[in-house]
Amino acid sequence: YIGLFEGEWKVRNLLNAAPAAAHDAGFAAASVLTTGALTIPRSRFRWSVWAKGLSGEPLVRFVRDEVFAFFAELGQGGPHDFMSGARLTIDEPTVLTQVINLVDGLRLDQSDADTKGDLFEHVLRQIKQAGELGQFRTPRHIIRAIVEMIDPKVGETIYDPAAGTAGFLVAAYNHIRLANSSPGATHEAELDGKRQRRGLGDRLSSAQMSALNTATFFGNDVDPKMVRLATMNLTLRGLANVRILLRNVLPNTQDNERKAELGLPAEGYHVVLANSPFSGRLDKDRIVDEVRVGTSTSTELLFLKYMMNSLRPGGRCGVIVPEGVLFGSTTAHKELRRQLLDTFKHRDERWTTWQTAFPPRPQGKGRGEGGVTKTEWTEKYWFTKAATLRANDFNLSAGRYRPMSQAAAVHRDPRELSF
Repeated sequence: YIGLFEGEWKVRNLLNAAPAAAHDAGFAAASVLTTGALTIPRSRFRWSVWAKGLSGEPLVRFVRDEVFAFFAELGQGGPHDFMSGARLTIDEPTVLTQVINLVDGLRLDQSDADTKGDLFEHVLRQIKQAGELGQFRTPRHIIRAIVEMIDPKVGETIYDPAAGTAGFLVAAYNHIRLANSSPGATHEAELDGKRQRRGLGDRLSSAQMSALNTATFFGNDVDPKMVRLATMNLTLRGLANVRILLRNVLPNTQDNERKAELGLPAEGYHVVLANSPFSGRLDKDRIVDEVRVGTSTSTELLFLKYMMNSLRPGGRCGVIVPEGVLFGSTTAHKELRRQLLDTFKHRDERWTTWQTAFPPRPQGKGRGEGGVTKTEWTEKYWFTKAATLRANDFNLSAGRYRPMSQAAAVHRDPRELSF
């Protein structure tokens, strides 16, 4: 094993070849001229050296020209070049010094992966509140609810084709760790004002942990900034080898040879989790045949079709879609819902899992299959038949099939209500 900070580094800016303790730009220049040094020890890239040994203009120069280049070199050798296109935008020495001092005060070197990951999620939430990137951040309690229903397991492949900041993949990882934790290795954490159980995954073997880091999680996004944020989110949680691809899946296809080059499963994924892009349009000439649904160019329909194609036999998917997908009247909407009903029916053995998320049917209360009932149906769920869905253009709006009661409503006299 060769450490990251062993050996020499060829400086990009000669002024940065001065000793780490040299704060004065004039002294740095003179030092280079007299010594002719072109390299510095890579140990100077340790946080404890440059963050605490430099300030002012030398700090800005060293971070801009050397630190960013150093980590760009590391990024090029990893699963994803997370530094691609990154540059230092804080060029005011006082502000950069203040930022570094604040980060240093967090003592991240003493924090575990969960704590650092939660901190990163907190930063993402602040960015959302500031009005930037908000459309990419799905509320985490919704993500956790979907993940609990889908119940991903260790050994399965998990895919998010519109990863954003990797919220679904992180939630799936936490879910698997909790399911493989002993009672003494679980705890409660608070995130976004909501309590959640966490597990350390102490029952996972070293082989299973290796599989989680290299052969379980897959994703891509069209925005380089999202790819960097997703990579950082996963890296902070100990998933540094998960590769998030910069890719638009709708106008591009991958054959098995290309999938093999990228380490992607050729047979599809066990689990697909995503918040698909809403209200977008794609030029019809750019849409690959595999995701076409009639003549639609709507991204929410095309993405749903892509995710259906991405599932391996027996796979399952949890996806957030615009409500219009449930009842849209276009030919493409109806055809997609027909495929969902006819090609993806739930098999009998899956009902036990779904009943853990939804309450089992109460005894003596009937099936609640739409139509008219003698008593009021008070439950928050009801059932309908596939034939009924077909007769209604495969409309999946739940309220359309809610049982209606024959019981007469009793209204109080308006004059009594007015007093």
